[in-house]
Amino acid sequence: MDSLKVLLVLTSSLALAAGDFVTVYLSQNQGVKGDTKKLRDGTVISIFKNIPFGASTAGDTRFAEPKEAQPWTGVRDALAFGGRCYQMNESLAPKWQFETEDCLNLNIYTPDINGSLPVMVFIHGGGFDSGSGSYSLYESSTLAANGVVVVTINYRLGPFGFLSTGDDVMPGNYGLLDQVLALKWVQKYIREFGGDPDEVTIFGESAGAACVSLHVLSPLSKGLFKRAIMESGDSLNAWAVERPTTLIKSADYAKAIGARVGCNQTTSQAFLDCLRGVSAYSLMVAGENVQEELGVEILATPRVETKFGFLPEYPEDLLAKGAFQKVDTLRGYNSGEYAFVITDDENDGVTREEFVKYFLKITENYAFENSTLEDLKEIIDAEYLRNETDKLALRTSLIRGLTDLLFATAQVLDLDKLLAHDYGNTQHYLYQFNYVVESILNLQSLMPKWMGATHTGELPLVFRDESAFAELLSTQNQKDVGLLTQKLWTNFAKFGNPTENATAVQWAPYTTANREMIIIDVHPSMSSYPRPDFVPIYEKILALFRNKTDLASILG
Repeated sequence: MDSLKVLLVLTSSLALAAGDFVTVYLSQNQGVKGDTKKLRDGTVISIFKNIPFGASTAGDTRFAEPKEAQPWTGVRDALAFGGRCYQMNESLAPKWQFETEDCLNLNIYTPDINGSLPVMVFIHGGGFDSGSGSYSLYESSTLAANGVVVVTINYRLGPFGFLSTGDDVMPGNYGLLDQVLALKWVQKYIREFGGDPDEVTIFGESAGAACVSLHVLSPLSKGLFKRAIMESGDSLNAWAVERPTTLIKSADYAKAIGARVGCNQTTSQAFLDCLRGVSAYSLMVAGENVQEELGVEILATPRVETKFGFLPEYPEDLLAKGAFQKVDTLRGYNSGEYAFVITDDENDGVTREEFVKYFLKITENYAFENSTLEDLKEIIDAEYLRNETDKLALRTSLIRGLTDLLFATAQVLDLDKLLAHDYGNTQHYLYQFNYVVESILNLQSLMPKWMGATHTGELPLVFRDESAFAELLSTQNQKDVGLLTQKLWTNFAKFGNPTENATAVQWAPYTTANREMIIIDVHPSMSSYPRPDFVPIYEKILALFRNKTDLASILG
């Protein structure tokens, strides 16, 4: 997801200003010293950075289950961000933050260290191979000011987080296990920072949202959180989990990387031993080279495995049998998720030929077998092209199709499966984000209006920046939508209801009968999911990715 990573970096804003020091003790002889930030309304947020929750993952612990961080004695400075995990496309990441295999650290933003507040743990996106909880885009002071404790985390990425030999020697999913370890740390220590471990909401965006969705399914995450928020990502997205029709499987990726670093052993254990002896930088470069040569955006992803047991079966199978945590969820997508890939310089729409080119090129980026792509051509024609010839109408249909196939429909299908086994015990909320950020600090503002709210477009509103520079370049609409978005998210974390307190609109829970959803914009309103007819088709497309189901059964 190179294009998505660019958006994440370019939407980042300004650094924090330091304030007074504050010390919190995790145990009698183990403390952390953070600093404070005073917001415009007078709220003081205590900020603690680079708190280790996991030990270094170098050497013999590379490609293995993470271990708890070793305790320290005395007061540790928590004033500066720690290193980020090794990742792909490092040129897009902030230069001030170094890369290391000792990267399992987290950051905490709290408005009251003596409170017992709901907790929100953020899992960043970035295509499973880039990102950091320390990106300035995720600065969480204004979010915490709504009466929650916010935690942002790092986890292993790319080959370091997901590489597998396809067997129990290197099962994969290490990055997901890092997230589990971070959630266990929160359960153990968050009270010391004013948080309530019984009121934890996990939330994420894009690949981070897919991770959140997987935690809802994973037996290893049971009891570690109460609610979940998924922004533009779900376990049922075709790109979220390795499938039988994935062209470049993790084991193939591992062999390709191994060939570039001199590891050509024929047994998995010998291969693993060799990889553990290669420098982290060499592995990262090899992974980047393979990705570039293949022209594929996502190569190392979560996968089904039983060694660790994080994902013992495919998501759709776990959902079908009701094997998931019964938790409240809030989820949604942006109106023009992948519109930014469309180059319409003359602003006159796209032809039928261009429509197919864009659709298949993006699908190819996720490396499905060619025969699967051929089947998708027929689905595209039946569902989106039809007999349309108007170029502007085709452009609108293309944006809708990309949003449907890559993001939105999976979330609705997931909701339907959850509710089939829920029996009214939990509440679920669906949104479509329509507002386009207007500040020139954000790349979204430079895009044509016809694109709508593209991928990552909600993040500057969830993590609202109120620095002097950001405020100067913002608009009243942006401030209002940002305040509303934060209120919806934090109300959900506090009460399980995003409109528990008075807001501009009452957000009704999603039901399979009416498919209620909120449209988040300058003037928010309730609506219904606009593409219910595509949900059963998407479910059959998942089967196509799974086992080459006959195409005729998909198109009906």
